[in-house]
Amino acid sequence: METKHYIALVVFVAMGCGSILLSLLSRRWRDFAFLLVVAGAVLAERGPADVNFLGQYWYRGTSRGIGLSVIDVLAFGVLVASLLAPTYPRRRWFFPAGLGLFGLYFLYCIFSVLQAYQPMFGLWELANIPRAILIMLAAAAFVRTRRELGIIVLGLGLAVGVQALYAFKQRFLGGMYRPPGTLDHANSLSMYLCTISPVLLAAALADWNKYLRWFALAAAIVASATIVLTLSRAGLPIFAFVMTGTAVMCTTWRITRRKIMVVMAISLGAGLMLAKSWDMLVVRFGSASLEEELIAIDGENRGIYWRWAKMMVDDHPLGVGLNNWSYMVSKTYGARVGFHYEDYDDIKVAPEKADIPSIRYAPPAHALAALSLGEIGIPGTLLFMIVWLRWFQVGAMFLIRRLDRDPMHRLGIGILFATAGIFLQSVTEWTYRQPPLFLTFHLLIGALASLHYVRRHRPASAEPAPEPITEGDEFEPLPVAISRRVV
Repeated sequence: METKHYIALVVFVAMGCGSILLSLLSRRWRDFAFLLVVAGAVLAERGPADVNFLGQYWYRGTSRGIGLSVIDVLAFGVLVASLLAPTYPRRRWFFPAGLGLFGLYFLYCIFSVLQAYQPMFGLWELANIPRAILIMLAAAAFVRTRRELGIIVLGLGLAVGVQALYAFKQRFLGGMYRPPGTLDHANSLSMYLCTISPVLLAAALADWNKYLRWFALAAAIVASATIVLTLSRAGLPIFAFVMTGTAVMCTTWRITRRKIMVVMAISLGAGLMLAKSWDMLVVRFGSASLEEELIAIDGENRGIYWRWAKMMVDDHPLGVGLNNWSYMVSKTYGARVGFHYEDYDDIKVAPEKADIPSIRYAPPAHALAALSLGEIGIPGTLLFMIVWLRWFQVGAMFLIRRLDRDPMHRLGIGILFATAGIFLQSVTEWTYRQPPLFLTFHLLIGALASLHYVRRHRPASAEPAPEPITEGDEFEPLPVAISRRVV
């Protein structure tokens, strides 16, 4: 490690201790720290607040080092403070739903790294799983009432605003064809919006503070406009599906004049956005046919990725090792189907960053299932699918009483469709593994686990009991007043 890495470690340790102390002493600081975690997770790879340890910038895998950011430090402080000094003492700690299976998947990934051809590459990706578990536990420990859900909605809405500002600036001022916002690629921005927008829409349809509802609705509308700018062929229909599904499951199916007016207004707005970007959408959707994506062998496409995954499993049923896809395809499997890549083993001296674009290494598979199958093999992929099924099962339980307008119930439906959004786009992308998406999604899963616990321990016939309100504890939809209760 370089000197800057040792300095960063000292700074992170000092910040962690300070965050824990402040979170223990001040409830408002704890609220503010959690707001920063929610809104800042999408920035987990940007700026001086993020540091990569033991990494190599030239590796073209899903991870290039062991990442650590201020978001991790703040989440750790929130978790420790929530356990040692819970905001609601009578709400005891519980084991979050799905954590056991996710922990089992983590253990399997450790085994995968130990038997990988390049264990260091695997260690880089493996380190992201404890980060996800940390943020999941922090959300599960922190979220207890609708008040904490309000902070999540506020944080997600602020994050959407930042992404929209970047994306509109990149498109209309910078002339960028497909703006990525603050992320690495437009498809990453599309997946992020497909993940958080159903939660915002569910919040807008919940029965709580009207200012928060209008804020969530405005954020959902902004997200709808922003995703059109990404021109994502998979993201646009998936976004339409998860938003429509959320709206249908959070409202009665009786046709009313108000609903007709709302649908007409939404259709008009969507039509204007599509008309504005119609020429680009036509070019984008016509750039490659389904046959070219799945069958053609004259270029890198999703069909080739699945062929490589099959080759890896045929040779290595347990996979080639976590985050070893680029290494193995560049070294062995690319040549088998006529692709020429450089061999990572030929690197004697780290290449200059300016030379990286001219050096050809294999990219990650643009399909999470193919990538997982090749790297962690058949057992690991099956276990990973079971983890996903558990998350879907927890979320689907909120459909039983779908007309319950309590935010503690309605946001469970939103997170269910958020899970569907990131899962469906992962069919054509690997970006689920990118820290901004990885951390945000598992934060929502932690919140879902808390909502699941509350739902199970509340009588089915009971109405949501109002929380006791103390002086100065009303909710105001402003960042400076986030610690006040939503009623």
